[in-house]
Amino acid sequence: MKNKFVRLLAVSSVLIGTSSMAQENQILRGPIPAWVSPIENLPASDDVGGLVHFSYQDTQIRLDETGGQQHNAFRVRILHPQALQVGNLALNWNPALGPPTIHRLLLHRGSDTIDILDSSEFAVIRREDALEYSILTGVMTATLNVPDLRVGDELELAFTQPYADPTFRDVSYGLMFMADTPQSGRYRLRLTWEDGQRPAAMISKSAMEGARQEENQIVWQADNPDQLVLPNMAPPRYSWGRIIEFSDFPDWESVSRQSAPLYMAASTLAPGSPLKAEAERIARQFATPQDRAAAALKLVQQEIRYIFVGLAEGGFTPVNADEVWRLRYGDCKGKTVVLLALLRELGIPAEAVLVNNGGGFGLDERLPSPGMFDHVLVRAKLGDHDTWMDGTLPPVATPSREPVIDYRFVLPISEDGTALEARPWKPMRSPEEIALVEIDARAGIDKPAIYKTTQIRRGGEAFAAYAQLSALTQGQLENALRQEMRGLETLTSASFRYDEAAGVSIFTIEGTREIDWEGMDDAPSLILPGGGSYPPEKRQRPLEQDPDVPFYSSPVYDCHVTTVRVPEDFPIDNWYHNSEIDVSLFGRVNWRVYEKGDGAITMIRGVYTQQPEISTSKAAKDNMRVADFDNSMAKIYYSTAAFYGNAGNDTEAPATYEIDWTAEDVPCAPPDLLKAARETD
Repeated sequence: MKNKFVRLLAVSSVLIGTSSMAQENQILRGPIPAWVSPIENLPASDDVGGLVHFSYQDTQIRLDETGGQQHNAFRVRILHPQALQVGNLALNWNPALGPPTIHRLLLHRGSDTIDILDSSEFAVIRREDALEYSILTGVMTATLNVPDLRVGDELELAFTQPYADPTFRDVSYGLMFMADTPQSGRYRLRLTWEDGQRPAAMISKSAMEGARQEENQIVWQADNPDQLVLPNMAPPRYSWGRIIEFSDFPDWESVSRQSAPLYMAASTLAPGSPLKAEAERIARQFATPQDRAAAALKLVQQEIRYIFVGLAEGGFTPVNADEVWRLRYGDCKGKTVVLLALLRELGIPAEAVLVNNGGGFGLDERLPSPGMFDHVLVRAKLGDHDTWMDGTLPPVATPSREPVIDYRFVLPISEDGTALEARPWKPMRSPEEIALVEIDARAGIDKPAIYKTTQIRRGGEAFAAYAQLSALTQGQLENALRQEMRGLETLTSASFRYDEAAGVSIFTIEGTREIDWEGMDDAPSLILPGGGSYPPEKRQRPLEQDPDVPFYSSPVYDCHVTTVRVPEDFPIDNWYHNSEIDVSLFGRVNWRVYEKGDGAITMIRGVYTQQPEISTSKAAKDNMRVADFDNSMAKIYYSTAAFYGNAGNDTEAPATYEIDWTAEDVPCAPPDLLKAARETD
């Protein structure tokens, strides 16, 4: 059977990203392997522009009984001083697999050819460039700065590197891809295999032209390829460029099945494990499965710091739960196995689930591959509902009915193998962000008003706010939040808290501020913050792009609420407002309503996604309506005339202080849409 994971990074790069273990290696020198097919130069034309010209850039992958090998070679002409950095060479590799073999490193200047390695050599070091991001890889690096490189020179490099994944030793899988905006030159991708080693392969639509499939190889080659322009405003699944993908996995179930023993072994606790004692403590302290699961999750979040461990087999193989607990650090895999172990001890059914933090768009259109995932978390069965738990999130992130990221496809890990699972998009039940502004101008239009603003955030933004603000002293907090409220004359108070029950972060600033009233003193008006919006961009594409590709907008649900307590010498009955708005364009609703009463007038503006994807025919109809979009700023007026504007008494728009705005069912979008969204939950 084949041994091997082979994944190619961008063809325009000479870097090879790998996982690693700590041991010393030295790069080798040797001849080009016999399986490598030569490629001819494409000389630069007299009018060539840009930074560089590639006489050739060649990437070849070979699959055989002993593993996989990857060959990279290029010959590049320096056309501009800014391109001289091409001479800063860096080769990275996994020392568990062995170093690269350099075949040639030449400098061509006119009719002269200089062998750079006759007078220079690579310096080999081990470095952890991403420790500040809590990433530990153990990668070995060989660097060489080509001396005396000049504009007009051609630099030529060729090397081959063994490449295999020690976790999935019986299968090959990977990607080869070409940059969307290449420099001028000749480019080739070539995948070859020995007899009996042919993988399943798929060539993206963008790479079909110039590709050919033969008995033992797939080749894509192009001279001066055009810039690849992907469909404008298309769903993320259409962002797949010039790519050749290959895999020995027959289906997603086999990826799930082969991953299962890794997580089962790593989550199995030794007799007398300290984690067993932790589970017993949780069981004594909490009575219900829901509370026990929450306690287990918080233990993992609080007591195990996050560090990605990619050493040796660490790319896909989790460290044993007992070892993670001993070290008190681990990555998503390590935190997941600890959580699985605790839940098993507590009698709570749970499974590990592979996900892609980019959302996993279009995974059902890809070949089965573990490389399509970059994260793993836990899904438990609590009552009648699935409950998602992510040990890498802050300790305020509790078990939830939905994961924080809107994953469209996930892969549950199971002993029998589970199919790729689709998670259809659902309209949002609650706003991701609410901005509340309360202006207390009862003292008069010529006096500073009490000005209070509150930001309520959910999901990832809430966790980011918690990470940024929760550890600050009161003085530090006031300084940080003051930046959010430029224009305050005085700062009365500033506070931040995270409400675990509501799953929101809340920060509030209060002070005094001069209000920018407009108009005459006896007929003031005021533009309300947060009440206006720009017309949406038309959904249009060039004629040469696929007319059947739908248009996409990232789902949003945002809300702005502004309440003004009007000056007491200006009776509330004589206040009016400008237009209310309820319009849907391109699958997104723009909504603005007002209500007045009890000495105050309130405006609510919401932006709510009904449907993230729309057809081109629907887009064409909405394009014709963009010109009529009401982009007026929200404005209130005072007038003693019998009728000046809209009274605003018929719409429900509760003031900032009248309801709990951290609740799920706040009125920030048309009621019929919110009712439908909650019925689909």
